[in-house]
Amino acid sequence: MKHLVRDTNEAYWLAQDILRDDAVGIDTETFGQDPWHPKAGLMPWNGAAMSGLSVGVNGQGYYLPIGHRLGQQATSYAIDHVIRALNETPAQHVMHHAQFDWAVLEQLLPRAVPGITPFRWRRNT
Repeated sequence: MKHLVRDTNEAYWLAQDILRDDAVGIDTETFGQDPWHPKAGLMPWNGAAMSGLSVGVNGQGYYLPIGHRLGQQATSYAIDHVIRALNETPAQHVMHHAQFDWAVLEQLLPRAVPGITPFRWRRNT
């Protein structure tokens, strides 16, 4: 089951799960496939725009809508709270396409949510 995370209460509980588990799956959702050349708008023909962040932890899936219509997206505080937990957890970060996801989090997340805590990617050894 996938849970929708849009407010601070939902983000708080997700952050607690992230901090308790030993592995966290991270997947970025985008419009477009080139995070190194961000574009504005919903469906850019080249470049990319961030639409959401999926997190898998403790056997559950969570989705934070980021590039959605106003009223349907997660609050900036909720997103920041989850990013801080991802940065602080000793858990292993698991990504399917790590280079792309890292680039999206580094390049597109700050554009989508100004003032957000930067995501710190750790290579797992």
